[in-house]
Amino acid sequence: MDRPSDLLGAFEPIDTEQWHAAIERFLKGQPLESLHWELEPTVSISPLRRRDNSPAQSLQLKRADNNWHIAEAWHLEAPDQLAATNASILSALQSGTNALLLSWNWMPSTDEWAALLQGVELAYVWVHARFPSGEVSAALDALLAGPQARSWRGSLAWSALPDPAVIWEAAAATTGQVDQLRLLTLPIVQADSTHLAQALYQASQWMDAWLAHGGTVAQLAQQLRIEVALPAHYFTAIAYLRAARRLWLALLEAYQAPEAVQPWWHAYTVNDAEATPHRNMLVGTSQALSAVMGGVDSLLVTPSDDAPTPTPFARRMARNVQHLMQAESYLDRVVDPAAGAYYIEHLTEQIAERAWQQFCTM
Repeated sequence: MDRPSDLLGAFEPIDTEQWHAAIERFLKGQPLESLHWELEPTVSISPLRRRDNSPAQSLQLKRADNNWHIAEAWHLEAPDQLAATNASILSALQSGTNALLLSWNWMPSTDEWAALLQGVELAYVWVHARFPSGEVSAALDALLAGPQARSWRGSLAWSALPDPAVIWEAAAATTGQVDQLRLLTLPIVQADSTHLAQALYQASQWMDAWLAHGGTVAQLAQQLRIEVALPAHYFTAIAYLRAARRLWLALLEAYQAPEAVQPWWHAYTVNDAEATPHRNMLVGTSQALSAVMGGVDSLLVTPSDDAPTPTPFARRMARNVQHLMQAESYLDRVVDPAAGAYYIEHLTEQIAERAWQQFCTM
C-alpha cells in the first residue's frame, strides 16, 4: 500500500473555533475557561493553546548542547566528619557525580580543605561551597593556599551577603589565579513571579554596584550563580526556568549589554516533608526532568529520605535519575527541547510578563 508523502495533508485542517466547539460538547455546558488552572493573578495554565493563539518565541540559547553537571550535596557540621565525607565524595565521583555542593558549618582552613578533597581532581569537578558567615577574604585565603588552587572550578556562597565592594575586590584578587570561580549566589526559593521579580531586582542592584566600580555587565554575569528551588508541577517548573532565562536577557537589554552572557543556573528538587520516600523519589524525578528541559547548568536531585546524612541507597537513586536522562534519554544533546510547545511558550510568556511588571515597580 502506498503511504502518503505528506501525512498532515491527508487530513482536513481544523481551525481553532471548530476545535473549541468540539471541546465544549464534551464539557456539557461548562465554559472553556473551566479547564484553566490559575497559578496567580494574570498567570493561568491553559491547555487550549495553538500556533494562532500562542507567542512565537523561544529562548534561542547559544549553546552547542544541553549538558549539565550532576550535583550531590554534603553538610559538614564538625571537623571529625572530614574523613567520612571524603570517602563519600570519592564514591560519588566514581559513580558519575561531577559537581560537589559543600555546606560548611565553620570557616575551613587550608588543611581542612585538603583533607576533604584528598584524591579529587578539581580540574574535572565543579565545586560549590557555602560558608556560615560573610568573611570573603578568610574563605579565599584558605582556598587559594591549597595545592590545586589554579584548577578550582566552582562558586562560593555566604550566609550573610557581603558588600558589593568586597566582592569586587575579591574578584580582582582572584583574576589570573582562579578564572572559573563565581563569588555571588542568588537564591530563588519559590517558583512564582514575585520571587522572580525580587531576584531580578537584586541582580540589578549588583549590576549598578558593579558598573559603579568600573566593571561590565558581562563580568558580573561571570561572577553570578542563580540557585532555583523547583516547584512540584512539571510544566510550571519548565516554564518558570525558561521565564527566568528570558527575564535575564531582558535585564541585559535594559543595561545595553553588548552580548548575552548567562549566569550559572543551578536547580534542586524539593521533597515533601509529609510524603513517603517513594513518593519523593517519583516527584523528584519529575522535577529533575523539568529542570533539564528548562536548561540548567547543574542539578541536585535531593535524596528521597531528605535526611541530614542521606543513606547510600537514596544518594544512588537520586544520582541515577540524572544518569538515565543523559545516558538513555539523551536530554543533554537537545538545546531548549521545550521550544515551540505552544502550551509551555504561553505559560513562559505569562510568568515573564508578570514578573517584569512587578520588577519595574520596585
